Amino acid sequence: MSKRLRNLLLTVGLLVVAGGALAAVLLLLPEPTPVESGSSDTSAVDISVKLIDKSKDADGNVIDAPIREIEITSPAGHFVVENDEQDGLRVAAYADFTPNTTKLSSLVTYLKSITATQQVKSGASETDLAGYGFGEETGTAVRVTYYDGTVYAFELGIESPGESGRYFRPAGEDRVYLVSTYLGTTVDTDPLAYISPTLITAPSVNSDDTAGSAVLRSMELTGNVRTQPVYFRQVIPEDGDALQHTGYVITTPRLCGMNDSLVQDIASKLSLTAAAVVYPHPTQEQIRECGLNEPHSVAQYDLAVSSTRAVSEDDPDQTETYYYNIQPHTVRLGKTDAGGNYYALVDDLDMIVTLMPSAVPWAEETYDTLVDPLLFMQMITDIQTISLTINGRTYDFQLTHDPDQDDRDLKMTVTCDGKTYSTPDMRILYQVLMNIRRSGPAAGPAADEQPTLTVELTPVSASGGRHVLAKLYKISGSLYLCRQANGEEYQVTARTVTHAMEQIENYLAGEKVIR
Repeated sequence: MSKRLRNLLLTVGLLVVAGGALAAVLLLLPEPTPVESGSSDTSAVDISVKLIDKSKDADGNVIDAPIREIEITSPAGHFVVENDEQDGLRVAAYADFTPNTTKLSSLVTYLKSITATQQVKSGASETDLAGYGFGEETGTAVRVTYYDGTVYAFELGIESPGESGRYFRPAGEDRVYLVSTYLGTTVDTDPLAYISPTLITAPSVNSDDTAGSAVLRSMELTGNVRTQPVYFRQVIPEDGDALQHTGYVITTPRLCGMNDSLVQDIASKLSLTAAAVVYPHPTQEQIRECGLNEPHSVAQYDLAVSSTRAVSEDDPDQTETYYYNIQPHTVRLGKTDAGGNYYALVDDLDMIVTLMPSAVPWAEETYDTLVDPLLFMQMITDIQTISLTINGRTYDFQLTHDPDQDDRDLKMTVTCDGKTYSTPDMRILYQVLMNIRRSGPAAGPAADEQPTLTVELTPVSASGGRHVLAKLYKISGSLYLCRQANGEEYQVTARTVTHAMEQIENYLAGEKVIR
């Protein structure tokens, strides 16, 4: 036998052996496991199936607006999403509201191209289809019209076991697929979610304004939660130095400083976003149901851009504050829902929304919580006389200021009835008096006709300081009534009043004053 023939026979033998081995391996492999579904199924195909793709045109160019219309029918209701050539996608029934473009873009993303993760069954019977959750009572029907007039309709059934996807059936077909859970979740979105939750946005600063910033300019608070309206605004120079520390002052019911932490929280909310849209185009019955016919709390306020400009060209360092892009807003709050969110009507938007309490920090605030809790807040350098009446005797401390002195203690001299008192201890005593603060509205009538302690501050005439006259009457062992010259009354804790009187006695005796 020739060498060439021998090699040929050897090659054939090897191929036969290899083929036999391959056949043996294939015979030993397990059969594909059927996909678990609503019914026993041996026709599942574990492959990705492109069901429709309208993201590009015939030339492969990406389509900017691939969908003209989406019609969705589910157990929750029926709605149509239209693509207006001028305004873009929006739910037809809510075309007069600003659309939620983020939600609508997500819907388009999932519907412009649909791919199944696997085919579950072909030749499905009516019983099979019901088991997968298709039908009017449990399923969701979708009809999509694409840019080229192509219509694609399908149904979504229930979630598959193990939550690996949603059952999907092209309309009129007996083939069942699995598609992404996210596609199902997106299609089943409540149509109200396609209304934009953004209610108010901060005013924009002009591009040529380097000094401007968006601010809360003013706010008036009314509603059933308050016994009297409260109006506050940003401070102006005419309010005086004593009221500049918080940046805002109350002007109604009276001119006074504000609780710094509260007003800063309120002033920081320059935009407003709904937790949810509840009733678009509400009826009068729905307005009453939400408690908005007699609002619990109402805020009317102005947002604006605050900036500065030179008063005159001759003196560019002298500036004034001015406002532009002023936005007036009104927010009405009614009852709260099960989650503690307020039902609300905002501006002239014809819909009831819910607002989280953190979005409206002014909701429950009243004059007594918004006002500055301190008895007074002004620099001691602006004060000329501190008159203290204790145990029926009045002490008039005269403060003489000499700002040119280098030594801090020599910058102020304290005298009373011709006697000089300690300057450092007066500074401490002044802080103790400032710490007599309101702890709430007046809790009851005074137990004594005569005040236990009277504090009167007379400012230096040229300082712009504020005159203070406060009389403190004992109510009980734990409370005092503070009555101010402007007619305001509120309660203070006995502890702070007692401490102040003790330190006044220490100061008069020449002993150390304790803060």
